[in-house]
Amino acid sequence: MASFNRISPPKKGEQVAGCEFIEQFLEKGDHGQTFWRLKCECGFVFERRAAEQKNAHKKGQKKLCRNTHLHRDIKVGQRFNRLTIVDFVKKEERERLDKKGKPYVENRVYAICECSCDKKRIHVLPELLRKGDVQSCGCYQKESVGNRFRTHGKTNTREFDLWAAAKERADKYGIDFNIDVEDIVIPEVCPVLGIPINISLGRGRRQPDSPSLDKFYPEKGYVKGNIQVISWRANRIKSDGTPDEWIKIAKWCQEEDIKNKLCQ
Repeated sequence: MASFNRISPPKKGEQVAGCEFIEQFLEKGDHGQTFWRLKCECGFVFERRAAEQKNAHKKGQKKLCRNTHLHRDIKVGQRFNRLTIVDFVKKEERERLDKKGKPYVENRVYAICECSCDKKRIHVLPELLRKGDVQSCGCYQKESVGNRFRTHGKTNTREFDLWAAAKERADKYGIDFNIDVEDIVIPEVCPVLGIPINISLGRGRRQPDSPSLDKFYPEKGYVKGNIQVISWRANRIKSDGTPDEWIKIAKWCQEEDIKNKLCQ
């Protein structure tokens, strides 16, 4: 292995193997190697021997800080539950002390997120988004508390089961959601296939004639005016239906699309 003397010494501000050399804080370390304070590409400031960083660069490798959870891909436009990343900002987190007791300010990178409820923006650490510890600007918690005490008279009904299941999917996959239990109306007959709808089975148990909540325009999410209850078979028909059933689906979608456009 090449010795440190054969590797050019680092310079302040130099970017090497994913980190920036900030300052040399100790002239001699173990085995006569120089120590530097480095800033990782994730924004975390730490200490390392300059030789380690230079050797990694020589091998064409990155050598980042040990906060591996900060190095996973995260970018503008990515959505986590109700929050969408619109930008990033570096903030002074706190004052720390190096090994010689000299104080320095640690900078952290925060994601600027926009909440789907009312476009409110908040700053969140990326690792909290990845772990799911922060899901909204606070609106989700308020809604959850409010729903516990809200009386709609449908707690043990199939309408409530469909609403609750859709709410779980929306929160899990970051789908827009603003419907109430009252918005869910289960018809006696599936409007697509014309088969009777059976509501006798409980939540999580499905048959072809079970009620299913459909998003007419999938990209809009579970929002008012975009949901209807159809049979479970009709909702699954796109993947395993027969040509005759596809024609029925197409005819119904065409009629519904025209009605929706006339109502706008």
